[in-house]
This record gives sequence, structure tokens and C-alpha cells, in this order.
Amino acid sequence: MRILLSMLFTSIFLASCGDKSKVNDFGIGIHRPNSIIDNQLMFSSFEEEYSFPNWFNDSLILEKKIAKIIRKIYPLGRKIKESDSLSVLPIKTVTYQFDKKGKISFVEIILTRDNQVISTLQLKYGSLNEKIGYAPFTIVKNDGFHTKKEESTEIPMYEVKKLTGDYFQFALKKRAEQLFVMNENKNWGPFRINKKLHPAEEDRLVLGSMFRPLKSYSVENTNQESKVEKFEYRKDLIAEITSVDYPFQSKRSFQYDRRGYCTSYIDSLFSEEEFLSRTISKFTNNMQFSPTQIAHVKESMNGESSFHFLEVFEYEYRN
Repeated sequence: MRILLSMLFTSIFLASCGDKSKVNDFGIGIHRPNSIIDNQLMFSSFEEEYSFPNWFNDSLILEKKIAKIIRKIYPLGRKIKESDSLSVLPIKTVTYQFDKKGKISFVEIILTRDNQVISTLQLKYGSLNEKIGYAPFTIVKNDGFHTKKEESTEIPMYEVKKLTGDYFQFALKKRAEQLFVMNENKNWGPFRINKKLHPAEEDRLVLGSMFRPLKSYSVENTNQESKVEKFEYRKDLIAEITSVDYPFQSKRSFQYDRRGYCTSYIDSLFSEEEFLSRTISKFTNNMQFSPTQIAHVKESMNGESSFHFLEVFEYEYRN
């Protein structure tokens, strides 16, 4: 654990050294490089949209000949002692495998507690529909895994129901919920949405696309919005994600350096406009500008801070 803690301090130090190049207004040149991770999808509720595996830039995956990305999440709370060994398992390990075209082909998620594996989920993907960002998958293994959204162990699996010039419609298999994606802003008014789609309370609407969402929400009582998540972009980079689940509101603000690489994001939590806490997540990138670590430090309302958890990214390449 001493080595792990040293990695954490190093990542925070390196990220802090890069603070001089950060800009709030994203003063980035026209020829900025692309990021290997699509932050608006990986670091939002869309992370658990398994039917839409668009979390990575497939062009860069192909260019860099990446075959596999392994993402490990370690707990680093106050209870962690330096005498603990590195034999402690990460609480979550996600393995993303890519085909020779840079597309997601397989995902495995392993959850552990008290150094014991408690559940494993394995998904095998078919071909990606690049127009709508959808890919069918089969569940190879699921022994008790469930998502943050789901109380049951059933994994949300969408199937295409209707594709029109105005909207895309998907339905959850074995359940009544539907997903509507509307990429034409001329159809975004409440009246047009109700007239065209007649969404039920359990349905979800996405304005924009499953690659670049602008808003995600449900509708109650015809025109009352709930479970709202909004996305704000600047110069094609995700700048802020806000979500409202009354009485709580959370805001995730992203910071970039002048080359366009994400250096950190800050989560702020409010309850009826009263500040509760924030978490600062700082990136460390490798020489290819791909993230190797994200150190998450949580601060409470009284100003106290503690290490929350550490994410480590590992890469395997094709010959």
C-alpha cells in the first residue's frame, strides 16, 4: 500500500505542476489533439449505457494499436494504513477489449469487497451502428452484478424499435421503458415531444445524440421534467455536467490544458443551493497523453479533505 499511496501523491503533484497551463475559458488552438476518452460519456450516467459503448475515441484506439484498457479503482479512505499491502484488490476492475477496427468487442466488470470477488459481468458485443452509436451485446456471464441505477441484477439491454428522421426509439428488453433520442432541436419543445412521442414517466429522453448528449431527462405529468442531466460544451469539449435529483443538485466542471487534454474535474454537491461537499479529480497522463491515473480527493463542508479513491488505467497493445 506504501507504493500505492506514493503513486497517489505523485499523481497529485504532477497534476498540480500542470495547473499553470489550465484555462477556464478553454483557450485551445484549432489543431488541438483528441482525447482517447470521451469524458461526457465515461464520466456521466452514460457510463452505464452498455448498449451504447461509445466511451472511447475509436480512431485513436486504432491509431495507437490499443487492444485492451484495464481500469482499476482502489479505495483510499482514512481507514487505509501504510502497513496494508498491495495485495489488496481494487474494489472495481473494468476491462475493455477492442477489435482491429478500434471498436468495443468485449467488456468485463469485476466487483470486490473485503478482498473477495463478489460479482462478475461479461458482455460480448456485435457490430456498432456508427450512425446511432448502438451495438447489440450478449451477456456471457452475470453472477449478481447490478448497476447504480438498477436495484435488480438485470442489465439494461436496449433493442432498436424505430429509426426516423426526427428521432431514434429504443426499448428495454423484457421491460416497458423506452429511450428516445432526438437530434433535431426543432423537435425539442415540450408540445412537439408530447405530440410525437407520448413518453411515459418511466421513459427517458436524450436531446442531441448518444455520442454528444445535451440533455437527458424523464417527463412526469405531461410537462414536468425529472431526473435531469444537462451537458454544456465549449469548443467541442465537455465543460460542465449538471444533474438534479431533488433536493440535491450536483455539478461536474472539467478543466483542460492549452493542448486540449483534461487535467481535472470538480464535483460539487448542493442541497437546495446549500453547498455540501466537493471532490477534486486530478489526471495523470502518459507520454501518449492517455490517462494513467485519476486521483479523487473529497472535501467536506467544513473544509476537511481525505483521499476518496484512485483510478489506475493500464494499456495493452497489438503487435
